[in-house]
Amino acid sequence: MRPRAPALYRISRALRIAATLALVLILLFVGLAFYSAAQVRPKFDPHSSTGFVLASNGTAHLTATLNLSNPGFFAIAPISVALQLHYPDGSLLALGGSPTVEVAPGATGVVPVSLWVPLSSATATLLTQDQNLTAHLWANLTYATLFHLQLTALNNLSWGAPFEGFSATPGTPQPQSNGTVLVPVQITFRNDASFDVVGTLTVTIADAQGAACSTTPVTIDTLKGSSFGQTLSFYLSGGCNPSGGTIVATYSGNGLTYAFPPEAIP
Repeated sequence: MRPRAPALYRISRALRIAATLALVLILLFVGLAFYSAAQVRPKFDPHSSTGFVLASNGTAHLTATLNLSNPGFFAIAPISVALQLHYPDGSLLALGGSPTVEVAPGATGVVPVSLWVPLSSATATLLTQDQNLTAHLWANLTYATLFHLQLTALNNLSWGAPFEGFSATPGTPQPQSNGTVLVPVQITFRNDASFDVVGTLTVTIADAQGAACSTTPVTIDTLKGSSFGQTLSFYLSGGCNPSGGTIVATYSGNGLTYAFPPEAIP
């Protein structure tokens, strides 16, 4: 009969076996985690975007859904999304993001993303020119409670201007029998935005010195995708000469006030 190994040897052997098993399990866990993490894919749902909505604070609010596929074996918790919107030249336009969410293993998580675009004189081209913008997304997440990942994605975003091609064109001054001068002004634009344009357009004719000769307010209720065209009649007193002056138009509505660049009167 073989003598029994000393107790110290048996203990050390058991510890070696346990350490080996633990190492195998750790390597298996790490390998599965890396493999699963490599399968994570963020993608905007093309049918989820509600488009831009004109908010009461003079911004355009965009909501969209990021679908995050997690086909792996471990949960993604937490995950937060940061979003940057850039002009075609690459300069920054607006910032947005999402709340923190969790995505279960073997599931596709839905991450709501919001972004607010300021509409003002500083972003005037957005009001009068359609643009092809770029959305740059970062998703910071913790995978399998140990690994921190950062996923990035680029998406093109079409922006439709609410006053695309805005124009205020004066017609030929026409002397009237009562001593006034009639100046017709044709206002035209197309609403290419994803929201309706409702408000008041105040149009003023000013002389060469900048003094206001006549002002006319116009109510605007232009549906998205439709055009606006209207000719306004300004009756100027004999003491106001519009030649060399300007036409100044200001829009007010939906929490937004914007003065269009003055248009010269020949």
